[in-house]
Amino acid sequence: MNRLLGALALIPCLAACVSISPQQRLANNRASCQAYGFRMGTDAYANCMLQRDFVDRQEDVIREDRLDESIRELHDDLNS
Repeated sequence: MNRLLGALALIPCLAACVSISPQQRLANNRASCQAYGFRMGTDAYANCMLQRDFVDRQEDVIREDRLDESIRELHDDLNS
């Protein structure tokens, strides 16, 4: 039972690693594109923002897949 409670306590911690607010993501992407030297309002800046968004979405999928795998492994460990 203690093993189960300990395992369940990890789930919110793992889930917290997955999420970032849309506002923080936007701020991070703006800062990245500006650091690359792109000026807001230009096509190059818009392309940078689109590319950053694409990368963010890919990273989200990878993190979610890893979280799902961790939960499956935890489930398997608890049931073995």
